[in-house]
Amino acid sequence: MITYKIHKFPNFEKYHRNFFSILIDNLNKEKLISKCLDEIIITDNISEDIEDYCLKFNLPIQRITVGREFVAVSKIIDFDNCKKIFFNAESININNEYSTQIFYEQVISVYSFETISKITNTPIQYEVGDSLEEIIKILFTKWSASVLGARICKSLTKDKKVLFNDVKVFVNHFKRNIKGLHIEYQKNQNNQIFISNFIHELDYFIERSIILKSDEGSFEQLQEFKSDFPLLLQEIDLQTSNLLDDKVLSFLEINSSIDNILKLCNVKIHSYSQTGLHILESPKKLFKTNLIDTEQRIVAFIDILGFSNIIKEYDSDESSNILNQLHEALENAIKTSIDTFANPKIKSEIFEHIDYRMFSDCICLSLPFIDYGNDFHLQFNSLSTIIKAYQLSMMNTGFYVRGGVAIGSFFSDRNMIFSGGLVKAHYIEGKAINPIVVVDNAIIDRLKIDYKQHSKGLRLDGSLIYSVESPELVFINPFEQLDNSNIAITNLQSLISELANGENPDDDPLGKLSSTIFSLANTSAKPIFELAKNYLTPSNIKKSKEEILRILQLKIDDVEYEIKNAKSNNKTPKTYFVAQESILSKLIFLREIINWSIDSESNSKFKILNLIDSK
Repeated sequence: MITYKIHKFPNFEKYHRNFFSILIDNLNKEKLISKCLDEIIITDNISEDIEDYCLKFNLPIQRITVGREFVAVSKIIDFDNCKKIFFNAESININNEYSTQIFYEQVISVYSFETISKITNTPIQYEVGDSLEEIIKILFTKWSASVLGARICKSLTKDKKVLFNDVKVFVNHFKRNIKGLHIEYQKNQNNQIFISNFIHELDYFIERSIILKSDEGSFEQLQEFKSDFPLLLQEIDLQTSNLLDDKVLSFLEINSSIDNILKLCNVKIHSYSQTGLHILESPKKLFKTNLIDTEQRIVAFIDILGFSNIIKEYDSDESSNILNQLHEALENAIKTSIDTFANPKIKSEIFEHIDYRMFSDCICLSLPFIDYGNDFHLQFNSLSTIIKAYQLSMMNTGFYVRGGVAIGSFFSDRNMIFSGGLVKAHYIEGKAINPIVVVDNAIIDRLKIDYKQHSKGLRLDGSLIYSVESPELVFINPFEQLDNSNIAITNLQSLISELANGENPDDDPLGKLSSTIFSLANTSAKPIFELAKNYLTPSNIKKSKEEILRILQLKIDDVEYEIKNAKSNNKTPKTYFVAQESILSKLIFLREIINWSIDSESNSKFKILNLIDSK
């Protein structure tokens, strides 16, 4: 019955043959070995051996469960009604105190499943078209088998050791995998794959929890599922007893609890079919507050230039208001830029999902995205709009920044940031040199995909520019918002007009009442819109840029004055000149950008990046 496939430890079988033979004998005495159990494979290369067996029997390749919290050390696979158990020899051996218990649990689980299957006489697999209730009945055979197996193991093992004593391990594993399924679904939109994988994850979560419950482990860390999961496990246990006692079964409570769990996972499953799935909310919202895991985000790292001098000025001058100015610059940039978005859905999403914080001379800004529709374009537009507003806000107060924007993994809470995206953005910021915010090429490539279709209603045109001398560094155009501010006002006025006329039902859930409100708003706001548009004339926009240029020129004059004075002092270190010349070149580069923005026709040093692509 036992097959040894040992590749790395040649003496393993010699030292373990007697150990495993005793375990088999003990199970035989208790008549706990199922006739369906065909073979037990003990291997030190479990993944490859499982794959080899699956190929041999022409079955889809199966994998052992792997998670950040734990890795499975055994797996049961059904090969044409003949069960085989694979054990990882590196974990199941005479040196592991849990080996006996794990071995017993797996062999007994085959026996208990065979016993329950004979009583329920239900199909092993669910079919396309099966309702959720029918799927739960099929899964109940597995769950009740787990209950029976846990009971037998508890009576068989006198001093049973608890491998996992806290449900948190399985909760985190379940939530992480479910969020991953949601994100994958946004790419492929395949209902059956989603439902199949979702049910697999739920099934595994329940089966492991049944064993944990039998071991009297802790269920304090159920998090979102604390209301429904204990009731579900209790009901499965009760219905298993009814099944074994030949009493009437009821699945009402089980169905209700699972339906609630599905809602917590943002899904409603009606049946295992192409039309049996409904996603309730965006995966961005799923387990947002208490899942310790990274997600894909667009991440910006921004550095304030000359920060050490800013600190010195603040510490030496009791009347300095620099700290408040820096704090307000970021807060106001976020608030005012979000206010420029006409669509209320976009506004609420930014407020809900943006992560921003300032530490020392650095700022980190990020927004999550999903690979579906125009979400990436939308999130980049939102983040770049905030960055532009921040750059302008800082320039208006005489501060200058540089940064990088990249895509990557991201997790943060009040204590830490853990992010591959931040590392990339920081690296790109180092390449910027000048006071610009450079955008990673991977972002540009993604923006080019179906750009015409995905940029509709967004203000991406003119958002990215590059220097003719260094075309490989594409950066955010800080003046795009000023140049297109009149367009933004027109878009906002147009949206309110549409809502007033009932032309945009998707954004008008209140129907006629809402239309009436927006009609009044449209009438009363017309003079305001006209005033705003009259103020945001090319002439006034140019004046705003010239004021920023004036403030910058004062900064340039100060640096040039410092250099001139230093040159008259023979004792001035060479490093001082290098530092001051570097600052001066950065400020002059920014001055060139402003001059180009004021008059791009006579200044060809910069170009707007064309994002239109045929893909």
